[in-house]
Amino acid sequence: MVARVRHVLVDLRRFPAQLWLLVLGTFVFNLAIGIGMPFETIYLTDTRHISPGTTGAIWTFSALVSLPMLIVSGALADRRGRRLLLAISVCAVIFFYLGMAVSHVVWQFVLITTVEGFFGWPMFLTASNSMIADLVLPERRPEAYGLLRAAMSAGIVFGPLIAALALDHGATYPLLFLAAASGCAVFLVIIVVWIGETRHLALPVAQHLEYVDEGSLRGYRRVFSDRHFLAFSGAAVLTLFAYGQFLWIFPLFLRQVLNAPASDWGLLLFLNGLVLTTLQYPLVRLAKRTAPLYAMAWSGVLIAVGVGAIAFATAPWQAVPLVIVFSLGEAILWPISSTVIAGLAPAELRGRYTGAWTIVDCGGRGLGPFFGGFGMDRFGARRTFVGIMGLGLLGAALFPALQRREQRRPQQPIE
Repeated sequence: MVARVRHVLVDLRRFPAQLWLLVLGTFVFNLAIGIGMPFETIYLTDTRHISPGTTGAIWTFSALVSLPMLIVSGALADRRGRRLLLAISVCAVIFFYLGMAVSHVVWQFVLITTVEGFFGWPMFLTASNSMIADLVLPERRPEAYGLLRAAMSAGIVFGPLIAALALDHGATYPLLFLAAASGCAVFLVIIVVWIGETRHLALPVAQHLEYVDEGSLRGYRRVFSDRHFLAFSGAAVLTLFAYGQFLWIFPLFLRQVLNAPASDWGLLLFLNGLVLTTLQYPLVRLAKRTAPLYAMAWSGVLIAVGVGAIAFATAPWQAVPLVIVFSLGEAILWPISSTVIAGLAPAELRGRYTGAWTIVDCGGRGLGPFFGGFGMDRFGARRTFVGIMGLGLLGAALFPALQRREQRRPQQPIE
């Protein structure tokens, strides 16, 4: 056991310093987001008296209208670099939380969520995933993406806990949003002062210019004609649809059906982050022993059950094992899916492939709150979540079928 731990520590020291700077900044960023994010939906419904259906529509609208910008962001990552996109994304999130603190009516929330959807978290994913693909060799990418996700999760461990304690001591939701904006500003300083550009590591300049400087559409034609990318994305959408319920509609079920206090949701997110922080890296090392699409199937099953089985809960405490199950699926989902996309992408098109995958990611997750909120309004909460679980399980079943039918794998079972 000691020898195994020593071996893991040696492996970790082999990652470049730039990766560790990105991991540190990501932790700070997500710590700040974790203070405000758990309570955004509850704030809109409880304090601003916006219905669940309208609240879900706000999140979905911001996700869908941002999709064209993701095409631009992928091209910008290839043409102008990853660091610029990181800085823009953090500024957008700061704007979002400042807006949450002072907005009062629906159109204002639509505006700030749209700006964040255009320039915020999705652009951060494109930039950070591309940066890791630049820095790390293919055989080490699952662990590198796992470290980035572990940093995100560590922020979600402490952010919601801090927020829940603050609420219990009289803090208001707008105060939490201002604290979140301040924490995001710290990450912006880290980007500006310490994080360097990595685009030049992708490939020699002459080869890079062949695809990058002749315009965005040429590169995207290659992405969207890649049948392996399209098949993988199609299967992933249903898993992402189920995943998208967790942050926005799942807490509404807890609040409105199980009568759980808002602080309980903060503690459940603390549990989610704790599971991810402690198990993300070992689970990824275990998952990479099998074909990536089989790992994705297990992830899809865990996410579908973890979210959808809340339909059968009768007390808030029953959400605890479901959050653990969901977290195990989440721990596998992001590192493995990011590794698959990085393996499919030619070096000169990493930004575009990552941007296109972010479109699938945000589109799938963005559709979730709209249909989840609408379903709760129209069909009832329990029936809605049973349907969500069924769709998620269907998505999980598609991955093994793809694995068996694939004639060419750019990356075989990862070693």
